[in-house]
Amino acid sequence: MSWVDAEDRLLIATLESGDRDGFFNEIAKNRDRRRICGFSPIYTLLSAIPDSRGRLLNYARSDDPRPSLPVSFASVAFD
Repeated sequence: MSWVDAEDRLLIATLESGDRDGFFNEIAKNRDRRRICGFSPIYTLLSAIPDSRGRLLNYARSDDPRPSLPVSFASVAFD
């Protein structure tokens, strides 16, 4: 689970910096192994507001006892 948290934090950092290409590359580097839900609309949003920055509002994880099924959630507001 620490790997998931670390990877999530890297991905969230790209959102906070408004880095569309960095967001894409973070997901592509392992062929979307974590199955990021909402990739297309988030990428489109970053393209539509290129000078915007994100601010993490909340990050949580639903811990499933089966290690292959964790689900994490993040809320990011863009200014």
